[in-house]
Amino acid sequence: MGVPVPPPFPRVPVAIDSETGLIMPGDLSPPLVCVSTSRRGSDGALATDLMLHEDGLAFYRRVLLDRRLLLVIHNAPYDLAVACNEDATLVPLVFDAFQEGRVVCTITLQKLIDVALGQRKFRRPTEGWHLKAVVKSTYDLASLIHLYYGEYVEKEDTWRMSYGLLRGFPLESWPSSAKAYAMLDAELHLKLFEAQTRFIAARWGVLPDQDPQQRAAWALTLMGEWGIRAEKEATDRFLVHCEVEIGKMQKALHVHAAEDCVIGGCDHGESGILKADNTRYMKEIRRRVKEDFEARGVPVPMTDPTRDHQNGQVKVDEETLHKTDDPKLHLMSDSMTFEKHRGQWGPVLLGAVRRPVCCRYNVLVDNGRTSCSGTKGDGTNVQNPPRKGSVRPCIIPRRGFVFCACDADTVELRAAAQNAIELVGWSKMADVINRQFHHGGPDLHVVLGAGVASISEDAAHCLHISDDVVFANVRQLSKHLNFALAGGAGAKMFVIMARGFGIKLGESPEEELMRATYLREVWFQTWPEMRVYFKIIGDMVSQGRKRQSGIQLRGTIKQLMSGRIRGDASFTAAANSMFSGRVADSMKEILWRFAVECYTGKCTTNHIHGRSSLCTYAGRTILEGSRPGLFLHDEEIIEHPEDGSESDRAERQVQVMEETLNRWMPQVPCTCSASLVRRWQKGAKPLKVNGKLVPVKPEKIVVEGKERVKWVQDFGDHVQSSVADDYEINPMVSVAA
Repeated sequence: MGVPVPPPFPRVPVAIDSETGLIMPGDLSPPLVCVSTSRRGSDGALATDLMLHEDGLAFYRRVLLDRRLLLVIHNAPYDLAVACNEDATLVPLVFDAFQEGRVVCTITLQKLIDVALGQRKFRRPTEGWHLKAVVKSTYDLASLIHLYYGEYVEKEDTWRMSYGLLRGFPLESWPSSAKAYAMLDAELHLKLFEAQTRFIAARWGVLPDQDPQQRAAWALTLMGEWGIRAEKEATDRFLVHCEVEIGKMQKALHVHAAEDCVIGGCDHGESGILKADNTRYMKEIRRRVKEDFEARGVPVPMTDPTRDHQNGQVKVDEETLHKTDDPKLHLMSDSMTFEKHRGQWGPVLLGAVRRPVCCRYNVLVDNGRTSCSGTKGDGTNVQNPPRKGSVRPCIIPRRGFVFCACDADTVELRAAAQNAIELVGWSKMADVINRQFHHGGPDLHVVLGAGVASISEDAAHCLHISDDVVFANVRQLSKHLNFALAGGAGAKMFVIMARGFGIKLGESPEEELMRATYLREVWFQTWPEMRVYFKIIGDMVSQGRKRQSGIQLRGTIKQLMSGRIRGDASFTAAANSMFSGRVADSMKEILWRFAVECYTGKCTTNHIHGRSSLCTYAGRTILEGSRPGLFLHDEEIIEHPEDGSESDRAERQVQVMEETLNRWMPQVPCTCSASLVRRWQKGAKPLKVNGKLVPVKPEKIVVEGKERVKWVQDFGDHVQSSVADDYEINPMVSVAA
């Protein structure tokens, strides 16, 4: 493979690759077998080396301590986690290297490149790439080498899944194919990095936001390694509940189909959407969805194109079905929801009863946020737990720990207000937030609710604090308006989104559209800066349009503060990215700070240490020994040891979040609230006893004939420990360095 002269680097790149044993359920860092390295000599030639795991760990230590070097690894978090699993004393060195920008994961770098080009999902023929057609964006090493060099890597992969058999044997006894396979990977890591660097230099000069995304990828990997656990009794209740609900809905669908047949004299295949064996008539369901959306004059939701369906297909997921006016599709949607919960979450929870279940986090999607999934049947999207079916309470911390959930209050709207200040020059939304923070005034949703209800803000505030039921519904509608319209949604789109929230704005499509148009105008009158803001975003998008390889691309925008580039963005995507991306960037920095403090014990606040119980004079933080457990976009959950320090640890958690958020949104005060729980709970409220936070649980009470939830102290007598406590935990994630 011919390689052009590599560009100069501020640090000397050293590529590293590890071969390991097999990844097992509950353990994403298998035993290290060997380490291969590659670097360029003074003459430009590649020099490679291969060493067994003991020498490889020593090499890692030397490279991590040498600030003149740049570690280049394809899937760096995995290789570094494997090394730290073998030697936990490497943990603080790895954190230092990420903090100083001395680690490059070529996967994370490629994701930044793809986002900047607007090709995060699909890659198109692009100057500098060897592509002749649109392909799905993948990140395996061979695909990326072909992308940049146009050559297919031919590797004998006999040993790819079998290196664990070679651990402990001297290199002299290894088959030549096993050694060649390992050494080639290190060469390819370096060549890929050099190609990526040339591509970036030619197109942008500098690609912003690299180091923060690399750090976030490491912190997310550690959290995935820690894993989630579940309680058996709660899991059994959840599965039984799903079965009962599915049965009820399937019975109702069969009844409806039978009634239609009696009236219309047809068979189930023509009027029903569920067969006798409870499988679905997909053609009929798609027909009904298409007919319903077209009748209301709104775009029919379509899936992404595939090889077999180049224009995509009509969507038939439960969210789409729920947005229709068809009662049968609503029943089908509810049934599918519980079927999905049973199929998606059932195996995960049952696995988490026996052992840690480790989810895989993806550090970057188009708008800057993260995503989460499982792998090889282990894990799932824990960032999007279902609202129905009581999944959350099944998940519990390990024995001796307690969850601390810390939520950033209306953080996306605060980011939108900060963006307006920077782009427009002023923001009424920011004024309301400041007034609420300093003087206890009404919140953003109450202020908008006043406009929706045509009453004064003071009257709306009084109704809100008195728990008026009618105004509570107005405020809930206003909440949906605030979040939906800040992303640039029009009236037609809000009608569709409202359906997803379970809100029908009128009796007919025309009434719904009229109501949505009116509500959108009220929103603009309440937040007048947003008209100007959207005009600026529209100009950004239109000015960034260009043609590439015969394709008309949409706009390119640059994220405020982080500078991250997003290409081929529509108006709504750009409007949404500006605030959701800002939140994502700030929350990733928060996660990074949590990981540093939990795993290394170093205080990350630039202050005089030892002035409170939250850190010592030596700069050791009270979070040492805690572990980030769940990352939920605007909420981060940490497992704290329940040893009497959990209240102070929670206080530090809030402190880190608020410090970071207020750095990202300096003109809009950001607040957070923390609550301790013995199982994952939605909407938990903090409770203090003798000035200290204590774990809480929900208790249903009746007030003036209405059922309410009161959060009371949870002494833990109802929580059953999971047998996962007895599982041998990966030492890298369970022992503080």
